[in-house]
Amino acid sequence: MADYDRGHIDITSLLTPHSYMAHQARGGTTFARNREQHGDRLSAGLAASFETTEARRPKQDALPPGVTLGEGAFVTVLLDRAAKELDIEKIDKGIRQSAAGEDGDKRKMVLHVRDQDARDYITERVERYRTGALTEKGNPPLAGEMQPIEGFAPTELIDLWREDPALLPPADGTASWWGLWCWDIYADEVVGLSRALDMQVAPEERWSTFPDVRIIPVHATRCQLEKMLNIGQPGLAEIGFATDDPAILVDLSGREQDGLVDDLANRIVWPGTDVPAVCLLDTGVNRAHPLIEPVLAPEDVQSIDNDWGGDDHYDGPGHGTPMAGLALHGDLTGPLADASTPRLRHRLESVKFIPPMPRADDDPANYGAITQSAVALAEERNPNRKRVICSAATDPKIRGDRPTRWSAANLHENCRQGLRWR
Repeated sequence: MADYDRGHIDITSLLTPHSYMAHQARGGTTFARNREQHGDRLSAGLAASFETTEARRPKQDALPPGVTLGEGAFVTVLLDRAAKELDIEKIDKGIRQSAAGEDGDKRKMVLHVRDQDARDYITERVERYRTGALTEKGNPPLAGEMQPIEGFAPTELIDLWREDPALLPPADGTASWWGLWCWDIYADEVVGLSRALDMQVAPEERWSTFPDVRIIPVHATRCQLEKMLNIGQPGLAEIGFATDDPAILVDLSGREQDGLVDDLANRIVWPGTDVPAVCLLDTGVNRAHPLIEPVLAPEDVQSIDNDWGGDDHYDGPGHGTPMAGLALHGDLTGPLADASTPRLRHRLESVKFIPPMPRADDDPANYGAITQSAVALAEERNPNRKRVICSAATDPKIRGDRPTRWSAANLHENCRQGLRWR
């Protein structure tokens, strides 16, 4: 043995501790599993999911005429976060993957298991992994398919929900517009079941079509959607809001629109009086609208001529009133259809500076002075309030990007006074 006359090199101060992680084999992640415990957990979870499905399934005599109970079951698969794509979908065997998302520290995906044959197929694969003979390398059969799975669970509506979980409408009987994502081959069945369950289905021209998938807007309660889920028919892949097309809302009856407006007004968190305001210079505002009245005080509705009144005199729905809604809420398509709780952080002021009827003395040369007078009214009413001045009125005779004397003079004057102009 060689003699060593050198001192030892101490490297303990250079050590960095790390938690143990299972070896990552080439091509994917290897999961350290106790096969007996893991297999038992998968087997019990899958069986419990099927049992829960049957317990939730309504009785045939409780369903509307023409609706037949399905044999299918939705099952949620909980996956280890490190799992890659899981090839568990077997369409030819009646097992189809639908929604996928996250659940805390795990990933999840939903399977629709079409019938008893499909149940037997997936159950047999779990049992083969749990009890089958090991391979020559000492691995359980189907390890690559089963080891990434943390467990099986009965599918809840939120598992199919593709939006923010906090925005899932509550089960309080309130109807919302939902978007039912379904496979194209089952679109007719989904529509038929929706109508049989008294959901309002949007006209087909309002549907969205993608390769193999259709998004069908329906007006329904959460309880109606859960009943559809429990019936077990195939077709439903994911659920979201039907908020992409405002025409869905425009086509509703007046009573239905009023209901959506009142519902949104009750959900909005309205601000106090100590917030900035949008000062709208227009044709006046109809203050009684439920989405305007809470943030437009009577004293903040003014006119440069008291004889004009402060209401919106413009034909049809008005001009100042829609502008007020836009200044307060922006695009209402989403909030009207969902169950969110918008928080408003500003108020509204209205100064009517366009007369109900044209007057002989309304010389365009005076428009600049008229606008400045309108701004002054708001400033005098509440001089300490922060505000943005908003006016969508202009001279129709001016084209292109050339400003009118009206807008140019007012922009200069109000900027000089420190006001913000929109």
